[in-house]
Amino acid sequence: MLVGDNGPLNSFSSKIIVGYALGIYDEGMRNDLNIVRNIRNVFAHSKRLIQFDHPLIVKELAKATRSYLSKVGPQGAAEFSSRYVVLCSWLANKLLRIHRGLYKSKRHRHRRRAMSSLALAALLTPSPGRKDK
Repeated sequence: MLVGDNGPLNSFSSKIIVGYALGIYDEGMRNDLNIVRNIRNVFAHSKRLIQFDHPLIVKELAKATRSYLSKVGPQGAAEFSSRYVVLCSWLANKLLRIHRGLYKSKRHRHRRRAMSSLALAALLTPSPGRKDK
């Protein structure tokens, strides 16, 4: 019911908002997740075939706050596609570490905010076929 067609967490955007509101990640990570969402939307909703060196993509990638993106790849479209892959990989790795930490905290009965694996997966998984705005 939460992630279905009419559910409150049916879009990637709403999942990002709820994850931040619950304190799962910080503002920098929320901004980086929104960058990934915006780039995905540019590709998904473009009337023409575009590449990673398109001005809208370059503009979004420039917003990323992570310093690891400054050391990525060759010039041109390959540079920007590499930056996007690195950004997505870093976010996925960070989210997995957060998930593992929540699991360990529940297992060892630490007093931390925790949520079930199913709820966290629902927050972080974009719904297929839905527009994220």
